[in-house]
Amino acid sequence: ALADLNRAVALKPDLVDAYMNRGSVLNVMKRRAEAITDWEKALHLKPGLAFIRGEVLRTKRTMRLWGGDA
Repeated sequence: ALADLNRAVALKPDLVDAYMNRGSVLNVMKRRAEAITDWEKALHLKPGLAFIRGEVLRTKRTMRLWGGDA
């Protein structure tokens, strides 16, 4: 899944869904800093994504509580 999303972003760097989904995959892989970067890119492209804004906040809180990408 990650490889396909990487290709999607490379082919169409303004595809919001690719950033949202890749962020979710990275988060499951505990690569949270990268997930936040992708979600923030999605928010930059489409600021009204309340769900993604919530994911960023929850993930940042988890990183503060558990340290880094833990």
